[in-house]
Formats: sequence, C-alpha cells, structure tokens
Amino acid sequence: MLTIQIDTDFSSTYLEQQINIYKQILENLLDTKKKQEVEDEEEELKELKKSKIKTKKIKYDEPLVLPEVDEIEETPPPIEEKKEEVKTKPESSEKISCDCGTVYAKKNKKRHESSKFHQEYLKISYINNKV
Repeated sequence: MLTIQIDTDFSSTYLEQQINIYKQILENLLDTKKKQEVEDEEEELKELKKSKIKTKKIKYDEPLVLPEVDEIEETPPPIEEKKEEVKTKPESSEKISCDCGTVYAKKNKKRHESSKFHQEYLKISYINNKV
C-alpha cells in the first residue's frame, strides 16, 4: 500500500497539483502492471502452441496398392451373447408381513414397530387378549 505524506503548510492549489501528480503516477503504474500481465499471458499461449505435438506426414515412394474387391472376404462381426445377470437382492430388503396387516422390508423392522399403525394394533390386541 502506498502512503503519501502531504504538508499542510502549503497553499491548497499546490496540494491539488501534488495530488494530481501522484494520481497520474499511480495510474501509470497500474497501466504498466496490466501490460506486463497481458504480455505474460501471450508468452504462455505461444509456449503452449509450440508444445503441441505435430503430426508428421509420411511420403511413400511407391503408390499404395489396395486389394481387389474379389480378394476381400466379408465376414460378419462376431455376435456377442448377452448374458442376463441375475442380481440377488440383499437379505435386508426381504419383505416381511406383519400381524397388523402391513408389509415391510426386513431392514425397516424397527421403523415399522415404532409406527403409529403398529402401535395402535398392539394396543387393540392387548385389550382383546386381556378380556
């Protein structure tokens, strides 16, 4: 950060002139810094262009001879058999039917047992067994 000390003993016009000079110096510094950044970017781009791999053209002395159409055997591409993969469901996704009448996955047993529907069923069945 650039700090500027200004004596207040001088007239205000002199101070304004000095401030304007400092502003111009700052602008010039910023302009040169921007120019330098642009030049650096241009150099990097040039280096990247140079580093790209160029393909070489090979010249053949003899002309390329292609086989005649009769010599070419047409063979169909091999047929790949599609194998159906049987994905086994994990044991935790096994379906269980509860006495309350709902069906849930084995992994959700605790969630089902704490549900309102199951709790109401337990209350009703307890009352019926008690009577």
